[in-house]
Amino acid sequence: MKSGNPPLQIRFVCQIVLVLAFLTSTDSAMATTITVPVSNGEEVPVEQYAASGDRVIIWTPSDFGIQPPQGPVAAALAKQGIEVWIADLHTAYFVPTGRYSSNNFPVADIGKLVDAAVARGKSNVFLASSGRATRLILSGAREWQLSHAGQSAIRGLILFHPSLYLDRPRLGEDAEYLPIAHSTNLPIYIFQPLRSTTYMRLPRLRATLSEGGASVFVHPLPDVAFGFHLRPDEDISPKDRLARQQLPGNMVKAVKLLTMQPRVTHAARDSGKIVPERRADMTSGLKIFDKPYRAPVFSLENMSGKRVTLEQYRGKVVLLNFWASWCPPCLEEMPSMQRLYTQMKGRPFEILAIDVGEDEADIRRFNTIMKTTFPVLLDRDGSVYNEWKVYVYPTNFLIDKSGHIRYGSPGAIDWDEKSPVDKIERLLNE
Repeated sequence: MKSGNPPLQIRFVCQIVLVLAFLTSTDSAMATTITVPVSNGEEVPVEQYAASGDRVIIWTPSDFGIQPPQGPVAAALAKQGIEVWIADLHTAYFVPTGRYSSNNFPVADIGKLVDAAVARGKSNVFLASSGRATRLILSGAREWQLSHAGQSAIRGLILFHPSLYLDRPRLGEDAEYLPIAHSTNLPIYIFQPLRSTTYMRLPRLRATLSEGGASVFVHPLPDVAFGFHLRPDEDISPKDRLARQQLPGNMVKAVKLLTMQPRVTHAARDSGKIVPERRADMTSGLKIFDKPYRAPVFSLENMSGKRVTLEQYRGKVVLLNFWASWCPPCLEEMPSMQRLYTQMKGRPFEILAIDVGEDEADIRRFNTIMKTTFPVLLDRDGSVYNEWKVYVYPTNFLIDKSGHIRYGSPGAIDWDEKSPVDKIERLLNE
């Protein structure tokens, strides 16, 4: 056989194999699995991205569990000197992932994770989580403080678009926050995507968290959607991906800022808030208002810049819809809403779709794709959204000819179905 260099194709393949082997070995070396005993006698598997020093972020799962994008973020943080523990509580408790699944985890287990980190020499502990699951780390941190009076290992909380409502609010009512939201004094850093229903409610949440003495810092993320740090690349926009690429550096800044705050050695005083016995109706569908009330007035511009008021539609049945172009259920609902609009043409019926806080270019692109022809109004600062006590997208209201709200739905409706159309017909015949 003739000696010499191997063919170019073989050399190229070998180079790819060597690169992939290096990357794989680097990732596996970066993450080590450790376990921490918890309340049920089991052990929580923790992916440890080790770093020297005394700082560690304990990252607990969202309701939907640990997600692959967390690993690269954790690895990048470790390279910058901040150790990260990603704790898989769902596996420890054999709990299926899904909405409200984090309610199944004992808050005491957060303290066990903190104690395990302290035992490994981490005297600056930061707790991180997302969405509804942020309530777990707030409650767990407070319980740890109560049982470790005089100690200050927990330096702060890093929250991604936190949702701390007691439950989904009833239509037309203000939301109630969980008691823990009023009773925390640890400094808090919030990453808040602006493409999120929680964004418009952020001022009130910030004020609520401050009641217990917490310093609250907000990092707004324009044009970024909630869950940007957890969802697969194919499910997020280029701006979401950029925000995720920048996340390790921004989390380093968050840790530095939280470390600059005074150490907290005692838990905040209990706010005395009591969880109400009445729970919100979580079922979907168009619900009748037991006590119809006059719809709040508003004046908004349409896409042509013309000012529109609700009063000018008096004598008509109005379907008022709050929506956003980044909202998947809105995307699903719009075609049936357009068919309803076409079906009702020529009758005393109108649809007003109120977009909240988006650029007109995004709205026009969305309407072009959806081929909608009903009026779209612009609630640029969210003032109407707040006055109407809207908390989810889409939210729908049916208003009768006299201007009273008669039905509502916190969530999408299939307007092709008979039930909602029958309700509209009853209002038209009054």
